Amino acid sequence: MEAELQDSLGDLGYPNGLMEEGELEKAVREGLTSKSYIGLVIWLGEQLDRVCKLEEKVHPVREDADLEGFQIELRSFLREIGCPHGTLTGDDEGKYLEEEKTRWRLIDFLVSELASARILAICQPGAPVKRQKSGVDLSPAEESFQRVLKCVDLSQPSLSVPTATIFKTLETKIKKLQDEVPPQHLSSPLIVSPLQPHQLEKLGEMNKQMEEEYCVRRRMLLKRADVTVQSLKWSNRTKDKEGALQEVYEKQRLPLRERCRVSLAQVMGARKDLMNVVKTSNDAVRSRTKTPINKVLIGRVMRV
Repeated sequence: MEAELQDSLGDLGYPNGLMEEGELEKAVREGLTSKSYIGLVIWLGEQLDRVCKLEEKVHPVREDADLEGFQIELRSFLREIGCPHGTLTGDDEGKYLEEEKTRWRLIDFLVSELASARILAICQPGAPVKRQKSGVDLSPAEESFQRVLKCVDLSQPSLSVPTATIFKTLETKIKKLQDEVPPQHLSSPLIVSPLQPHQLEKLGEMNKQMEEEYCVRRRMLLKRADVTVQSLKWSNRTKDKEGALQEVYEKQRLPLRERCRVSLAQVMGARKDLMNVVKTSNDAVRSRTKTPINKVLIGRVMRV
């Protein structure tokens, strides 16, 4: 969940850190004793108020004595925006936000509400499409939503239209367009039946585990590439070309990252053609990858 929320916060333009691995998890774990966690909640609340013009506010906490007032303001704020989670709007002050999963739920809910509110604000008739009122560029999520609406030829909904209705209309339109294309235009989806909340949670956990595993693999491959290029500099023939060699390598190396994030939405949207396994050693592949260096044999290595 941390990685997905960090991506969403980056899309929303959160300016106060928590983007490094483990930082958001630490803030949520510490809860109301963490200035970072409280600061994140307050920022999300301020952004929602800026878009929705709410009556209730969540004010900054300047000292520990303000925590009780912060909790009261937060509950009132969540009730106004229609939060469906009783653990976030209840009156049990002694145990409010005591459980870590509840603190995760709060951030997840506020992030989702802010993203939806901004999308609805952008879709308001007469509003500028390319830039917000504050002059800040649209986030990738908002730009993607605009492209989807334009691609399926849907008009921009007004602010009064509920978020669920917008996405239901979008789903109906996409299904209609799918029926108009040839049968083999799209392969079948990998996931063909609706998933229950507990199944989605389990799928998210599996996705996170695979992400961590492939992060280790990518880290190893990148390290091998770095070491290989470093070894090339030891040759007498490349001593005068180290700068050029490093410049060429860095252009290819810099875009590569240890962590390749695959969101749950991408998993849900995957098609069956991903199951087609292409061998990396067949004739078609080798015709594009073989080079003269494949014929170079490593000499005998003397034992010490």
